[in-house]
Amino acid sequence: MEFIETVSVGDIQSLKPGTSTLSVFLTEDAGIIDDTIITRLDDHIHMVVNGANKMKDLIHFENVKEKFFATKDVSFEYLEDRPLLAI
Repeated sequence: MEFIETVSVGDIQSLKPGTSTLSVFLTEDAGIIDDTIITRLDDHIHMVVNGANKMKDLIHFENVKEKFFATKDVSFEYLEDRPLLAI
């Protein structure tokens, strides 16, 4: 939760399992990198990012993880085989 709340805007911890929120990823100086939908499940978080920005987002996650969470249990997985159609 702490990692997600560091890279995004919002109180993700207060989301009930199975619910989602619209959010954005921020740079250290509060610039917007991308928007996202964050869903809290019982034991993990799902995020849907814009396909055109996915590699930029992953690089940002890696940088934040290395800088602030190197000694903590934080992992993420890119699920490239799961397409999404936004209507």
